[in-house]
Amino acid sequence: MKTKPTMDACQSSNIEAHGYDEEEGACHVQFKGGAIYIHDNFPAALYEEFKSAESKGKFYHARIKNQFPTRKAD
Repeated sequence: MKTKPTMDACQSSNIEAHGYDEEEGACHVQFKGGAIYIHDNFPAALYEEFKSAESKGKFYHARIKNQFPTRKAD
């Protein structure tokens, strides 16, 4: 069974933590309510931009949400 990547906590009003699965090319985003969404076909370079974004929420809504195949983690 595949385990999720290491999740890094962040300072955000909406996002609790995030991680990147290099093997699958997937970005994992955990929201404050606990839900985790996995964005597939996600470029590593974009994840680096997301990690360094001043506002994770703004970056997420502008550059990630509805831009990649997305599934909710179990």
